[in-house]
Amino acid sequence: MLDITAKKLTESFYNLSYYLNMYTLMQIVVFLNTLHIPQITLLTHFEKLEQCEKKIYQAFDRYENSGIESTIKNDEDGKSYLELNLNKEKKISYMLCKKAVFYNK
Repeated sequence: MLDITAKKLTESFYNLSYYLNMYTLMQIVVFLNTLHIPQITLLTHFEKLEQCEKKIYQAFDRYENSGIESTIKNDEDGKSYLELNLNKEKKISYMLCKKAVFYNK
C-alpha cells in the first residue's frame, strides 16, 4: 500500500526544487563563462576563514617572489582578498574568501 504523507511529499518537492535551482544557476554560470572564457576557474571550500586567508597570504608570497604584481586588500566584510595584476595579458585576477555558492554539506 502506498503511504505518502504531506510532510514526505513536501520534502520531496523541496529537494527537487533545490536541485533544479542549483542546476539552473550552474547553467547561467556556464553561459556567462562562455562569453568571456576564463583561463582558470577554481572553487575551493575551507571550513574556516583563517584557513582560506592563510592560503591567500601563501599565494601572495609566491606571486611576489615570481615578479607578479599582487596586493592584499580587504572587502566590505573585512575579509582579505588577493588582487593579481597581469600586465602582459592586461588582466586582473582575484582570489577571494567567500562562501561557495554550490557547496552543500
